[in-house]
Amino acid sequence: MLPCKALFVGLAVALAACPQPVLAQAGQPFVEPCARTESFTRPATGGPYDYRNQRSALRMVEDNHYIPQIENLIKGKTGTLASEHSFVLHAFPNHHRALASLARYSEKLKSRQPGDLDYPVDCYFERALRFRSDDLIVRMLYADYLGRTQRANEAAAQLEFVKASAPDNPMTQYNVGLLYFQLGRFADALAQAHRAAELGMPRTELMDKLKAKGQWADATKPPVLAAPAAASAASR
Repeated sequence: MLPCKALFVGLAVALAACPQPVLAQAGQPFVEPCARTESFTRPATGGPYDYRNQRSALRMVEDNHYIPQIENLIKGKTGTLASEHSFVLHAFPNHHRALASLARYSEKLKSRQPGDLDYPVDCYFERALRFRSDDLIVRMLYADYLGRTQRANEAAAQLEFVKASAPDNPMTQYNVGLLYFQLGRFADALAQAHRAAELGMPRTELMDKLKAKGQWADATKPPVLAAPAAASAASR
């Protein structure tokens, strides 16, 4: 299983005047069409569990409902692809890989509620963020989905939250840049590329993408100020 950071970089690489939406937070009430998702907070497996650090039931859930053929959107094991994803996300609302493959399933069928899915895909992301509002991987996956469904302003709002929440994390700042690029916000992507490089990120895919679009510019260096003694001597 790929670690979360590696998972998202892999996904992202393969991967203005409107009011900004309210970002999902723990404890906020659900609104339609997601209001009924409140009722599935107690899955048959127990939980719900945090995918990042509560993995006692993960193997049982994945062995039966998230084997490779499901993740690759081929067919279900115990039910339909939609019902398999729904089961996993009942137990682990912020299951990163399941959210990513559910978004792909939505894109594949060109539907925001593909197959016999209980709720629109957005509701699963909303529930995940209310369950664990600090899960930045979920926010970036949601931003990716929002961008792919032509909701660039909502996607950018999620990215702004992520950027501000992990200002010194080079992987996160870099992934935000890749997603800005995907949204066509090249100036923001350029700023993120420079920020990630300052933090030590060695990857060059984002720079290469910006160069290919004619949107790359080297970081400007601040002017070198003369030392006080040198400045004094120069003024004589």
